[in-house]
Amino acid sequence: MEALPFMTQIAALSGTAILLRRQGDSAPERRGAESAEVLAIVLTGIWLTFELAAQYHRAQWPVRTLPFAVAAFWAAYAAGAGAFGITRGAAWTKPLAASILGLSVATSVLSSGLGVAYEPARPLLSVESLAFILQVGILGTAGVKIRRTAGTSAEFKAADSAAVLGNLLALLWLTIELWAHYDRPAVTWNLATFTFTLSAAWTLYAAGLLAFGIGLRAKWARLMSVCLFILVILKLVMADVWLLQTPLRIASLMGLGMVMLLCSLGYHRFRALILGPDDSGGCATS
Repeated sequence: MEALPFMTQIAALSGTAILLRRQGDSAPERRGAESAEVLAIVLTGIWLTFELAAQYHRAQWPVRTLPFAVAAFWAAYAAGAGAFGITRGAAWTKPLAASILGLSVATSVLSSGLGVAYEPARPLLSVESLAFILQVGILGTAGVKIRRTAGTSAEFKAADSAAVLGNLLALLWLTIELWAHYDRPAVTWNLATFTFTLSAAWTLYAAGLLAFGIGLRAKWARLMSVCLFILVILKLVMADVWLLQTPLRIASLMGLGMVMLLCSLGYHRFRALILGPDDSGGCATS
């Protein structure tokens, strides 16, 4: 009975949208149909969110994972709403899908407490990780789709923004997954182990991103990889090496100095390749 009002309202809004579209393609009817579609989609999302929360209560699933389950649902729902809007040729497609996806990302990031409250039962295989995987995948797919159909500089920038946001979210997820792994009771670790592992993971990610940017001529990827390399170097100099004993600290700083010298020489040698023009005609996004 609680679901009946939602289903009735959604059916009424959907029927209104269909009737308005059949009446003609004039501006008032088109705007009325799109408004009814937006209201139906939003109402459906609210109803299904309540249903998901009720299922958690009935099944007595861990309430701690509910925000991540909701975030995963909203991410998938944003993709579905966007696909539906594209088939209808509706102007609300991008803003509504982006708003729902943004709400999903904000929910998962805030629920994780930037890693403090991120405690999955199994790292990489959990409801918590599912939310991040869906969000990263949808942002990457959106970047590819937008770039393939882009015809203006604003659309190319939107595609690049989606790709950058997806990679930032992937980095956040990688970081908190590593923290969740080391924070498990069965794992013996210390702060130095975690922070050097994190630096290695970021370095590998930056190297992969640089190779991707060079291979597909994606300037945003090359610049992002350089920024990530710089962040890792600063992290090593200002934090990581000070967790080591004095002999290892001296050796690490000497080795880091050699790496920075090689990076400087490599940058001057391949600066044109790194800062070169983007390939606006390809699908240089991730």
